[in-house]
Amino acid sequence: MIPTTARLTAQRLFHSRWLTVVLLWLGWWLILNVFQVVAFARLVPRLPDTAYAWSADRTREPEPSNNVLRLHTRWDSGFYVSIALYGYNGVSDAFFPLYPSLMRVTDTALLAPIWPAVDPVDRMELAGFIVSSIASLAAALGIFALIRMLLGEDDARRGVFYFLIYPPAIFLIQVYTESLFLALVTWCLVMTLRRRWWIAGSLAGVAVLERAAGITLLLPILVTWLLDWHQGRRPRWITLGIMPLPIVVWRLYFVWLRARGLSVVQGQAFFGRAFFPRNALQMFMGELSFVTNNPQATVHITLDVLFAVLAIATSLYALRRWPALGVFGLATMGLPLLTFRVPGLPRYSLAAIPIYPTLAYFGRSMVFDRLWTIASVLVMGLYLLLFVHGLWVS
Repeated sequence: MIPTTARLTAQRLFHSRWLTVVLLWLGWWLILNVFQVVAFARLVPRLPDTAYAWSADRTREPEPSNNVLRLHTRWDSGFYVSIALYGYNGVSDAFFPLYPSLMRVTDTALLAPIWPAVDPVDRMELAGFIVSSIASLAAALGIFALIRMLLGEDDARRGVFYFLIYPPAIFLIQVYTESLFLALVTWCLVMTLRRRWWIAGSLAGVAVLERAAGITLLLPILVTWLLDWHQGRRPRWITLGIMPLPIVVWRLYFVWLRARGLSVVQGQAFFGRAFFPRNALQMFMGELSFVTNNPQATVHITLDVLFAVLAIATSLYALRRWPALGVFGLATMGLPLLTFRVPGLPRYSLAAIPIYPTLAYFGRSMVFDRLWTIASVLVMGLYLLLFVHGLWVS
């Protein structure tokens, strides 16, 4: 007989609200990984990719490979693998160090001792896949905890589902920073709403080492603190001491780079991500006008714009109901928009957290729920097909 205490513990675990999220994530993770393999084996894309004026010159048919991990390393993935193996080389200055550092730790502590004879590049790609997968689970749990605080448990389960089928969520299982950044963002916001100021500020400080947009997490913390003070809750003044941490970390990282002759600003400019570039409006309108060039561009650029509009609209909606989330959503979308570039907007919209509680709220309608699910899954499938074949996504 199983002891009563152990049996009760097992029953609690089986019926735990968190287990539901874990099982949903696990099924999603398995389905997406299998789909990527099937899509790569079954379909051959028509090249070149003319989604943008520059994409035709930067896409080629991926080489056949028995290594399924290569399906997770496209576009920017190579920079993270290179940084994790060899450090920064000048061109990669635009990429922040937390994700490749965790890749290196995973390889050194886990993979290298088990498979020392395996090609280091293959091992590092696996390390990135492991980091992204674990972080995607942490992000899903964070989304659940956040929406549960805002709307309740039923809406939270629905919100996690919408988060996982949001088309740019394909990047959560690739060798990309999205899952780790989302894990830090969601739990920072959860801790902010729980008034755990020191934990929230610390997570924001860590997020700065993951992506430039991490600095915007200072805004929801500050907004929540000020609203509490205005409404008479009177947080302790000493908790303001955590507020400058993201700025301090940001500054120290820039000093560290400069001491090595590196620069995030120059790296961002190399990839066309400088803030307020010369002829910014002309460049922005030029990319938008390419939408009329061919059917590929029409579909792709329209989707890019629609995801940005969704992120901004839901953030504006959240400003009245959840001010901290609304401010963060607008700020995290504002940074890429200030570069006046259209490519990448869907991927950046993934971090616009107001999307998920807003969709969860409207998803109480059965008609909205079914229609949004159909649309999301179809576009997610399209993005996965493009990504595994090395065509431009986001």
